[in-house]
Amino acid sequence: MTWIEVADTAIKILGGALVAGGFGYLNARLGYKRDDRAQYAKRRRDHLEKVLEMLVEVEDIYIRQKGAIERFRDVAL
Repeated sequence: MTWIEVADTAIKILGGALVAGGFGYLNARLGYKRDDRAQYAKRRRDHLEKVLEMLVEVEDIYIRQKGAIERFRDVAL
């Protein structure tokens, strides 16, 4: 085996390792981005649910107060 054959084999192995490493890196990067987007969507959905709960509470309070004011008005008249 000559040094040219050894160098040729080494270059082929190095090229294959670089290609595999590059694809591994890209795959990991895309996976992290996908996870980040999923976590962002979950946090946003959770916040919107909290806002909706708060709006429902405010509406309930408003309806009770409106009823109390109407009852007071009916008694006063």
